Amino acid sequence: MLGRTASKAVIWALIAVMVSGGVLIGIRGCVFMPWNSASEDAPGKAELAVTREFGSETLADMNVPVNSGDTVMDILMKSVRVETSYGGGFITSIEGLKSTMDTGGSDDWFYYVNGTLCDVGAREYTVKPGDHIWWDYHRWGNNNFVCSTTGAYPQPFAGTANSAANIVYSSSLESIARQVGQYLRDSGARVVYRENPALFDRGSVDGPSMVFVSTEEASTTGWIVDMLASGQEYGSFITLENGTLHALDQTGKTVLLDEDISVAVQSLGSSIGEKSPVWLVLCNGDEGAKQAGRLLVTNPLKLKQSFGAVAGTSGHVYKLPFREAN
Repeated sequence: MLGRTASKAVIWALIAVMVSGGVLIGIRGCVFMPWNSASEDAPGKAELAVTREFGSETLADMNVPVNSGDTVMDILMKSVRVETSYGGGFITSIEGLKSTMDTGGSDDWFYYVNGTLCDVGAREYTVKPGDHIWWDYHRWGNNNFVCSTTGAYPQPFAGTANSAANIVYSSSLESIARQVGQYLRDSGARVVYRENPALFDRGSVDGPSMVFVSTEEASTTGWIVDMLASGQEYGSFITLENGTLHALDQTGKTVLLDEDISVAVQSLGSSIGEKSPVWLVLCNGDEGAKQAGRLLVTNPLKLKQSFGAVAGTSGHVYKLPFREAN
């Protein structure tokens, strides 16, 4: 994984190239995934979601048939109302919600495939049966440029055709880590278990990782502290202050909930088309571990179309970034 300064420079350089080349539809609607290959002839379906404001409002949510050679643009245009420009190569509106980029605004359409922000155009990504395609309309910039989400779970782990899903755990959380690992195996993932998050080298693995760690241990694990402290770069909407978890809104402001947070699930990535996102599962005591199991095994739909999530001591799940509607 690139260093912070280098990765941010690459992101903005790539955006500049896309804009100048007239293919911003790659971001405004772009994802390279390791399993992205041409569709098979066999019939199947993909999931299409269209939302706004980081998944807080759903405009469309459906399973759509996938024909051989269908692209993300094909799937979108035959399923919802779409307006384009520049010969059909540029998304200007979905379901009547218009991009403001051309008029000096910063609200735009982004698309994610299997949880990852794309780095190819919507007309260039060939959809496979089972893909999760998610378009979200939100404001973008340094404060909330999110490359990896939790909203397609069990993807991207279940889609690791050529790389393993890495499950990393503290000794006290081995049981829940292995329960989640088995769930991912049942979903089609190839799982590799690794102990001791403090020794985990996230730059040495190929594929997504899920790290189960207590809030106490996370507070003293250097690479976790560094990633959460650089939340704007990695797309984090949580902080860990003196061992206490806090949720953030889309501006990065800390939100005081009416209850303490037992567990946080946040996917972190530093580049468009992120191949090796790191999912942090931060557990506050035994109750946090139990609630992690409820989110990731018993009731995974709670993560659907989320950019991250926390669960309070009551068991209520708040999607991230936090909004009053939660």
